[in-house]
Amino acid sequence: MLAEASRPGNRRIALRRSQPAPDAAATASVDGSPRRRYAACMRYSDRKIESLAEKLVHWLESQPDIQLLEPRDVVRDALIAEFQDERDLERKLDEDVDRVLEQNESRMRSEGVDPWLMRKKVRAQMARDRGLVL
Repeated sequence: MLAEASRPGNRRIALRRSQPAPDAAATASVDGSPRRRYAACMRYSDRKIESLAEKLVHWLESQPDIQLLEPRDVVRDALIAEFQDERDLERKLDEDVDRVLEQNESRMRSEGVDPWLMRKKVRAQMARDRGLVL
């Protein structure tokens, strides 16, 4: 079974899985811990992103049912680029949310709206409008 991790306009990473993934893998993260039910912020430095990509490639290589169809460095570089793109998208989203909140700051204060709750709602709505998954 051949799977390609891709989105339109982004790099493609081809992997070959010899058997279907077990159901337990769908509920666990890469390191085996349970997945979070909430979105965590990706405020990682370039150094942290490189480390995560290295660990992910190492994990992929250790799986007996996954075969990398590209050299290790190509897969690692593609993962790094993808993580950096996602981080940049999220930073841009946060800048736009900050701009909207600044424009409406006096109105929110006069109506007694919790700024963090409003930030969360505006951020979620803007992400939905842009088709982003946080």
